[in-house]
Amino acid sequence: MTFETLLRAVDRVPGGRYAKHAVAAALDRTPVPYAARLRMRRLGFKAEAFVLYQLDRNDAAHYLPDRCWSDMAKVDGATVQALLGNKLLFHHTFRDELPLPDVPATLALGRLVPNRASERAIASFDDLVRYLEEVGPVMLKPIGGGKGRGIHRVEASSDGLLYDGRPTPVGDVAAAIDRLDGVLVSAFVRQATYAAEIFPGSANTMRLIVMRDVDTGEPFVPAAIHRFGRTETVPVDNYSRGGVFAGIDAATGEMGPLFGYDAKVGRTSWRDDHPDTGAPVRGVVVPGWHEVVDRLLTFTRRHPYFSYVGWDVVKTDTGMAILEANYGAGLQIQVVRPFLTDPRIRRFVEARGIYAPNGAPHRRSA
Repeated sequence: MTFETLLRAVDRVPGGRYAKHAVAAALDRTPVPYAARLRMRRLGFKAEAFVLYQLDRNDAAHYLPDRCWSDMAKVDGATVQALLGNKLLFHHTFRDELPLPDVPATLALGRLVPNRASERAIASFDDLVRYLEEVGPVMLKPIGGGKGRGIHRVEASSDGLLYDGRPTPVGDVAAAIDRLDGVLVSAFVRQATYAAEIFPGSANTMRLIVMRDVDTGEPFVPAAIHRFGRTETVPVDNYSRGGVFAGIDAATGEMGPLFGYDAKVGRTSWRDDHPDTGAPVRGVVVPGWHEVVDRLLTFTRRHPYFSYVGWDVVKTDTGMAILEANYGAGLQIQVVRPFLTDPRIRRFVEARGIYAPNGAPHRRSA
């Protein structure tokens, strides 16, 4: 019997729910006190939420619990999950409507499959090297991946090829590519000057949540953050990989302080500058912010089947590029904007049966 099976069995006996939480909290290795781990389990949060949201001083009722994440991810149905969960499908469906990076090829069982819709389709490793030399770097991204896992940057330099920023023999790069399957070869997006000055080692993305108002049908941006990589996360900026992020004022585009979380010791940090470069973050206004928001809201109005999407956007000096859209946007963005303090979000989750008016998550039928 697996541990998960045991917990389900315990859950079904009288009083078993509390025992289940007690056992799970005892086995949880998150570095917070046991009483806090147990409280978080009973409220439907991961143990780390106690630290992330500072729930020793903030009201847990202001935050949508982690156990609602699955229902939030499913809220737009299987079609949207398929469209957003597959980067290749997303690219081909919306490439004429959204500012997406060029995709010159995909990788299937180590073979480069050219995308004939690209002006610079890549059909071989030699083609790839020429692309790197003449056009610029590429990002290798799992077609169905997330949280920055399995992403690599390949680029040309005066001394040869760089793989994730490290000089690498051409033969080793070829061998690494030969092992890949189900991977998108995407053009590297050169981020705007302000973002590169804060941290140059990754494409520093903005995550904008776009939600549809259940009363008016109008889309809105309830929360947004700007992520930045760190030396140890190159070439990605993901928070789950050790990156940091700052809240963005949706009305002005101004960034707040930079948030970081050290999962090993269970400690958060807030600072006004980037910890590796020292570049200021707090008070910086994202250039062209309103154009980014307007573009996403306009798109959402044209596609009524999208009601909850997390957009990953890179600002460039000439516009913007959308790297991907997520149906299962992480709830940790509540660090800067507790969801249940916004009446529009509360109405959304209540109307969709994700969260009950009394604050208790619904048990949805299968």
